[in-house]
Amino acid sequence: SIVDRFLEHSRIIYFENGCQPEVFVGSADWMPRNFLRRIEVVFPIEDGILRERVKRELLEVPLADNVKARLLRPDGSYHRPAVKRARRCAAVKWSSSSWRFIVTTASSQSGLEAKQVRSTRGSNWPAIRSGSKPRFCELPTFPF
Repeated sequence: SIVDRFLEHSRIIYFENGCQPEVFVGSADWMPRNFLRRIEVVFPIEDGILRERVKRELLEVPLADNVKARLLRPDGSYHRPAVKRARRCAAVKWSSSSWRFIVTTASSQSGLEAKQVRSTRGSNWPAIRSGSKPRFCELPTFPF
């Protein structure tokens, strides 16, 4: 995973297991200090449609990175991915930030608008301001 502005890297583990890809998500921060003080949980995504959506919407951006990304080889060594200029995912064309991509995607699917505003205090990062909050919906009443 690529660590970005707010340490927003996802805890997604993707294995290309022959023709049966496996995807796991969870809280796992597998560092030695965490094994003694926390319980870390990882679970498989078994639904094929959901697994493809996670790959497309959450893994495509970090896997397209060729600056910070590293790929783990079967022998346990890491290497930088090759620069692929011909094929870049749509998200990378307009944003190099996973965080910005996730905020914008979530906002567009929820009907809210994520607005980019000018950064303050000389930061290199643009400030992101969420659109209006959703209106409270009344819960249906059930006859008892």
